[in-house]
Amino acid sequence: QHSASKAQQGRVDALASAGEALSQQLSDRAEEAARHRGQTAAALEEATRPLSSEVRQLQAQCRALEAALAAQAKAEARRASLETSRAGGLEAGLDLLRER
Repeated sequence: QHSASKAQQGRVDALASAGEALSQQLSDRAEEAARHRGQTAAALEEATRPLSSEVRQLQAQCRALEAALAAQAKAEARRASLETSRAGGLEAGLDLLRER
């Protein structure tokens, strides 16, 4: 009975040791995965930084072009309005001259 108990204790100790070894392996793998994730995130950030700058520049250029186009459209509308009113004024003046 004593030898059976001793054998059982040996198996328990062996299982505990194997469990500790597995736990350490998992811990090491988790640390490695975290390290790899951090390196990947840093590499992606470094790679996308110039692109972010270019995107901001393009957005600013688009806003400037939109403003220029809006100003041009406004100026053309004003010109058309003035031409229409001038034409109407000339016609009215001609009508007055015809009546005389």
